[in-house]
Amino acid sequence: MLFRVWLTISLVSVLSPGLARATTADWDLTYTATPNADLSSMSVRLCWSGNPPKRIAALLEVPLGHVTTRLPRSRWAITMSSAGRNGCANYQVALDQIGRRMASGILTRGERWLLRPAYMPGDMKATLKFELPPGIQVVTPWPAAGDGFRLNKSAFTMTSRIAFGRFRTQQTSLSGTRLTLSIMDAPYKATATGIRTWITTAIRAAAQLWSRFPTDRVTVLVIPGRIGSSKVDHGMAHRGGGGHIVMYLGTSATDESLPGEWVAIHELLHLGMPWIAEHWMSEGFVTYYEEILRGRAGVLTEEQMWWELMDGFQRAKSDGSGRTLADESRDMHKTRAYKRVYWGGAAIALLPDIRIRDQAGSQRSLDDAIRTLRPMCRSPEDWSAAGICKRLDTWAGSPMFTQTAAYVLKQTAFPDMNALLAPLGVGWRNGKVVLDDKAPKAALRRAIYTGRHHR
Repeated sequence: MLFRVWLTISLVSVLSPGLARATTADWDLTYTATPNADLSSMSVRLCWSGNPPKRIAALLEVPLGHVTTRLPRSRWAITMSSAGRNGCANYQVALDQIGRRMASGILTRGERWLLRPAYMPGDMKATLKFELPPGIQVVTPWPAAGDGFRLNKSAFTMTSRIAFGRFRTQQTSLSGTRLTLSIMDAPYKATATGIRTWITTAIRAAAQLWSRFPTDRVTVLVIPGRIGSSKVDHGMAHRGGGGHIVMYLGTSATDESLPGEWVAIHELLHLGMPWIAEHWMSEGFVTYYEEILRGRAGVLTEEQMWWELMDGFQRAKSDGSGRTLADESRDMHKTRAYKRVYWGGAAIALLPDIRIRDQAGSQRSLDDAIRTLRPMCRSPEDWSAAGICKRLDTWAGSPMFTQTAAYVLKQTAFPDMNALLAPLGVGWRNGKVVLDDKAPKAALRRAIYTGRHHR
């Protein structure tokens, strides 16, 4: 027996202040989505009241090679204007082309099968239900609404990951957020209890930066990584329809190895940061804080925390193609200079943190600056690093962020972090960190570790 799935969308368009009145869209949309039993494809029935939208398309003009329909279409969009009033149309989605198969299901890119009006006026809200084959479940980032899900505009304008298959799902409240944790069935060595401890530990660690987790709810999907891998292979953060992360867990990872590892904390931190286009900032600032917050959470000692930072800086020195950090950041996915970009950005975060804390009588830190950006994390807008630096400059009362970034970004060599950290009592000798509590700024170093002010 199949479960009915409906998606109802109400669109309201508000005209610019110079116009005399507001208008509403001439249509309401209802989607019915039905994946087949082997999850290789999904049929979608789209109905509307009034006139249909002129075109429907995937996010970011993704070519629709995975979509078939009898309606007129181009490579980028399906034409709806000739379909008539108060009608319905169908399209078929090849899930195998846009998804990743794994143990008991498939992970799909929601923004590629949830086709949306090419023009979306005003705020967009929706209610979604799925029609699923027996024994198949669905995991989405969208909040529950009755027996379905409620969508906002970001579900249609930002990336998301939707999984079909078999899962163990549990919900809990902690650190000011509502966690939905879904674990795809697979032969993990880690237990469900161990995985839950891993994720809740990561949420509590990340939440320290804002005193509570930055979003009211978060969905975490754990799926199998490499067979035989004993670690967390990688993760991804998404915001379409709500903050959510996907974690690829190696099937041989143990309960004991998971709590406090860095990947989950890294991805969760992304959900509290603006969506920044430049990798050096979007990844670098998160890389800096993943280590700082592991220290503050008690996962790392102070010596271990500084070792992780210094080791990252040392590894970044020999990474990349010998160009400036700005160039490496722009071409990161082509050159794969990930360490150079991530840790170069982390250095740019550390330098103003030291400077802010070192200012005479200062009771502030980079933590306070980052907290001012929290309202921007809900925005679907892509922010530029230059724009973020200017906002932080305004908060700091000086152009320290812009100047620091500009200097480091134009360098082909990695900054000399040994010289910069020596006054804090952080030394690097033969691959080991040596901390000197008699250094002139040792109190500042300890304050970074504890999260407290040093005066």
